[in-house]
Amino acid sequence: MTLKLRGKMPREWVVGLYADQVALKRASQGKPSPAKFASVRAVKEDLQVKRKHLKGAGAKGPFAKIPVEAATKAAGGKVEPGLEVWYVDFGLADDKTFYQRFPGHSSPAKEKLVPGVYAMWTKRPKGKESMQEKVTVSDMGMGRCEVDVSAP
Repeated sequence: MTLKLRGKMPREWVVGLYADQVALKRASQGKPSPAKFASVRAVKEDLQVKRKHLKGAGAKGPFAKIPVEAATKAAGGKVEPGLEVWYVDFGLADDKTFYQRFPGHSSPAKEKLVPGVYAMWTKRPKGKESMQEKVTVSDMGMGRCEVDVSAP
């Protein structure tokens, strides 16, 4: 399937909606399972976050990205700096071609993202990485989003 930009919607928004489509298509195939139900719930959450953002769009416009600060934390909650933070739209979590990295290292790592539901994880510079975690990016009216991502 080819992604084509429609009108003035930025590519990142198109990719996020494509990820929702992919997740729903996969969930509809084969037997129902808890993982498929979780995927459908994540799509619902993603669309709700995007809808809320679009309804509350102000002077920055409906497709404005949200500044995200990702803190990387060890098991005890202690901040662990110097890690790479990776992300992908949740519906495309198993497709490495869509994986992207926050610029720089933590903590915090900073990036501007489209509101929605993502899979995020961390990597050490020498290669060990954490498990993917479901993270919701929404500014909740604050103009920014802070998230915690587990260290490997």
